[in-house]
Amino acid sequence: MSSVKRGHLLDVALIALLASAAAVGVAGYRRFQVPVPEISSVSPARVVAGAARPLSVRGRYLHPYLHTFVFASGHTPAMNAIDPAKQEAKAVTTTATQLDVTLPLVTPGVYDVYLFNEFQQVAFVPRAFTVETPEYGRGEMIATLRFFLDPVSAGLLASGDRDRSAPADPDAPKTEGAVVTAVRMDRAEHQMLEMRIGSAAPGDGVVWLGSRSALRQVDLDLRVPLVKEALDEWRYKGTAVRAGQFMDVETSRFKGRGLVIAVSDPRPANVQASRR
Repeated sequence: MSSVKRGHLLDVALIALLASAAAVGVAGYRRFQVPVPEISSVSPARVVAGAARPLSVRGRYLHPYLHTFVFASGHTPAMNAIDPAKQEAKAVTTTATQLDVTLPLVTPGVYDVYLFNEFQQVAFVPRAFTVETPEYGRGEMIATLRFFLDPVSAGLLASGDRDRSAPADPDAPKTEGAVVTAVRMDRAEHQMLEMRIGSAAPGDGVVWLGSRSALRQVDLDLRVPLVKEALDEWRYKGTAVRAGQFMDVETSRFKGRGLVIAVSDPRPANVQASRR
C-alpha cells in the first residue's frame, strides 16, 4: 500500500476518532450540565410591610448558591450602589425544590422576585407578592414631664398646646401630636449654677462660676397618642415613652426637653388611663 493511501486512511481514522470524542463530550455535557433553576410559586402572596418577613420560593433545580432579590414591580432591577445586598432576601433553608428566605425591609407595594446564580439572572417571577400596610393598634397614655425653666419660658406653655416635634423614626406610623392637658408651675425659685467662660476682667479667659439663675419647676401633663404593631411595644413617633427618659416637646411658642417622671398604663384610644 502506498504511503499516500496510508495517509488517507490515517486521516479518516483521526476524523472518525475526533467525531466520536465530540459526540461523547456533548452527551456528557448534556448529562452532567446543571439544569437552570425554575420557580413554580412564591408564598405567601401577601406580607406586611417591615423587615425579616418570611417568604418561600418553590420550584425545581434550586441550590444553595442562588441569591434571591426583590424589586418593586414594573421597575428595572438595579442594585443599590452603596449597599448592593439591600434588596437581597437572606436564605434560611434551601432544598432542590424550595428556598426559604427572609425579606429585606419592604414598604407597601407589589414586588418581583429574581434568582441569580453569581451575576447571572436565572429565574424571574413578576408581581410575585404584595406588601400591605400593617394594621396598628391605637392607644394613648398620660405622661408627666418635668422642666426647669425661667419664668418667661414657663409662661409659654399652656393647656391645649399640641406637640409638633419631629419623630425619632421618620418611618414610624403617623400620629397626631401629644396634647398638653395641664401645666403646674412651682412658685419657688430654684437656684442653678451656671458655668461661664471668662471673667469680669476683659481677656482673662478663665473658667468661673457666674451668677445664679432663678428657675421654676414646671410639670407638664401630656395626652400622648400611641401606636402598636403586633407584639411590639406602644410607641409615640417611633419611640417608647418611659419614666426616667427625656422627651422633646415643641409647640407653636415653646421648644424644650423634659424628663418623663411618670406615665400611665397605655389604654385604647378614648379610654381613660390610670396614673402610675
